[in-house]
Amino acid sequence: MGKRELLLIAVFGLVGLAVYQFTAPPARPGQEGFSIGRAWQHIRTEIQGEAALAENRSTTTGAVAAGIDELVLAETRGTITVLGEPRSDVLVEVRAEVSGSDQPEAERRARGMTAQVVPGGPSLRLTVPIPSGARRYRVDMTVHIPSRLGVRADGLRGQLNVRGAAAVKLNVRGDAVIKDIAGTVEGEHRGGDVEISGARAVRLETRGSDVRLES
Repeated sequence: MGKRELLLIAVFGLVGLAVYQFTAPPARPGQEGFSIGRAWQHIRTEIQGEAALAENRSTTTGAVAAGIDELVLAETRGTITVLGEPRSDVLVEVRAEVSGSDQPEAERRARGMTAQVVPGGPSLRLTVPIPSGARRYRVDMTVHIPSRLGVRADGLRGQLNVRGAAAVKLNVRGDAVIKDIAGTVEGEHRGGDVEISGARAVRLETRGSDVRLES
C-alpha cells in the first residue's frame, strides 16, 4: 500500500472521528483521551517518517554519599565512557541526538534528554530519559566518577569504555574496552569486541564475541 492510499484512509478516518466527536456525549472527567490533533500528528509521522534530527549537549553533577559503592548505567543506545578519578562527586557530560516528525518536535525531545543521577541503596543510578515514540536516538556520555566506585552496565547497546574503576559488571551488546580495574570484571557480553587489560580477575560469559585479555 502506497503513501497516497494511506493518506486517503487517514483522511476518511479523521472525518469519521470528527463526526463522532461532535455527536458523542461529553466525556467524564479523566477520560478526555482522544484528540484529532494528536491523531493527525501520529498519522503524519507514519506517512512521512521522522526526518528531523536535533542535538542537545548538557552537563550534570551528582553527590556520592559515603555508603555508595557502585554506579549503575541503565539501558541505553550509544557510547558510554566512564573514567575513575581522584574526586568525590560524579560529573556526566551528555551529547544526545533524537528524531522528530518536524524540527520543533525533535528539539523539544532533545531538551529533555539530560542525565539523571539518582541514589538508591548502595548504588547510584544514571539514566537519560528517552522520549516516548522516538524512532531514532543516540546518547553519548562521558562519566567522571570516584575511582573507589564499581561500574555496572545493564543492557547497554553500543560501546562501553571504562578506565580506572574499582570493578566492572557487564550486560553489554557491542564493543567494550576496559582498562586498569582494581578488582574483577564479570558478567555477559554479546556481539562485539572485548578488550580487557589491567584487571585483577575476569569472569565473563560471551556469545559471538572476540575477546582480548592483557595483564
